[in-house]
Amino acid sequence: VDAVMAYYVVGTVYKDLEKLDEAERYFNTGINLNLEHTSTWSGRIYAGLTSVYTTLERYDEALVYAFKGLEILRNGGNKIAESRVLTEIGLLYKKQKDYEHALHYFNEGLKLREQSGYEQFKMSSLSEIADLYKETGKKELAIEYLKQAEEIAMQIKREVKQAQICKDIGEIYKALNDHQQALDYFEKYMRIGSALNKQETEKKISEMQHGILKEKEDEIERLRNVELKRAYEIISERNKEITDSINYAKRIQQSVLPVKEVIHEYLEDYFLLFKPKDIVSGDFYWATHKVQGDKEYFYLAVADSTGHGVPGAFMSLLNITFLNEAVNEKDILEPHLILNHVRERLIHSISRDGGKDGMDCILICIDIKTKQITFASANNAPVLISSHQIMHLHADKMPVGKGEKVDAFKLNTIDALQGDVLYLYTDGYADQFGGPKGKKFKYKQLDELLLSISGRDMGEQEQILDQRFEEWKGELEQVDDVCIIGIRL
Repeated sequence: VDAVMAYYVVGTVYKDLEKLDEAERYFNTGINLNLEHTSTWSGRIYAGLTSVYTTLERYDEALVYAFKGLEILRNGGNKIAESRVLTEIGLLYKKQKDYEHALHYFNEGLKLREQSGYEQFKMSSLSEIADLYKETGKKELAIEYLKQAEEIAMQIKREVKQAQICKDIGEIYKALNDHQQALDYFEKYMRIGSALNKQETEKKISEMQHGILKEKEDEIERLRNVELKRAYEIISERNKEITDSINYAKRIQQSVLPVKEVIHEYLEDYFLLFKPKDIVSGDFYWATHKVQGDKEYFYLAVADSTGHGVPGAFMSLLNITFLNEAVNEKDILEPHLILNHVRERLIHSISRDGGKDGMDCILICIDIKTKQITFASANNAPVLISSHQIMHLHADKMPVGKGEKVDAFKLNTIDALQGDVLYLYTDGYADQFGGPKGKKFKYKQLDELLLSISGRDMGEQEQILDQRFEEWKGELEQVDDVCIIGIRL
């Protein structure tokens, strides 16, 4: 997993939410993770920072990051992303009244968008160039480019954009005293804008014909309604962009979670209950297989990252990245040393400014040949049911991350009999509110439930746990992510 990509996704979400300080922090952290800037995602992060600094009106800084991002994206061959940065550079020069450079970069962006075949992006470039010509007094050229943009808007059925373009063309014709052309485009604008009824449309056209600029009380109210509609369209589009970003984060997260077939290859009898609170999850499960010399191991983890939703999913991506790094790149084999490594990487990457992000985690290692099971745990404890007795195994009372304690994690061994059942779970199930009094389910009740079903088929256990959770929750909101794995030894 490219951790830089994860920082880009989360930074973009914060930018869309207008939380610019958070967006800047995530973008900068992502850049520092890939100092060689070999990843295309680094180029996109620079573009993200450009957008942040532009919004903050820090134009000089914005240009510096824009050109850095442009260089990386050109080397990576991402033409669409490159065209966006070129357009952003053009806008920055335009804000500084450097129209010559602004036009140059607008045209460069337009060329790439024409090559890409994405008409929506081409339409946007044409509108930007037209606005520049309008601002510099070259009204005929502005009309020429706006008409090209209108043609595209009509072809791709972007009615709202087409209406705005027609309104802009009408205003330019009006400034040129070409009243007939102005009326034609104003009429087209009004016709597309379905918010106006016939009477209001005729009155608006009549007022434009006679050059009447005075607005009556009912006209003010109508214009308010139009603005409300436009505001609703902007909000709806913004919400869609945010939801799309979160769904994209979900696809990224799902791509790194092990498929059940991988776990099934090394576990003969088990179940997995995974219920994210939101679209994406801070809880996660992780598995990998490792051969080292004549040794062969299977690793399985159940973890609860700091937070849930998008921040939690972001942390899960980092945690999975560092778990894979420890085992598959650093050849660290013992569970307690793996957690030590992940904690060190987390503190170095994201906790230098005082943050305490990380995870609670149970990590087990099964020796494929000897069947010996070792484990290390951070805050959460594995549960073993043997001979109808429930045992909470050892857990180090500290997280994998920056906490009050930074002792080395302890290596533990599980002494189990054939048929015993081992459970690995996070705190989401026990913390769920519900029942007749709206209280927490709690660990005691969860332990009693596990003990009562431990002799049943593992698939049936999963169904019972899921059904019991939904019955307990009832109409209340799920408060946290849920992850439980049961293994018959």
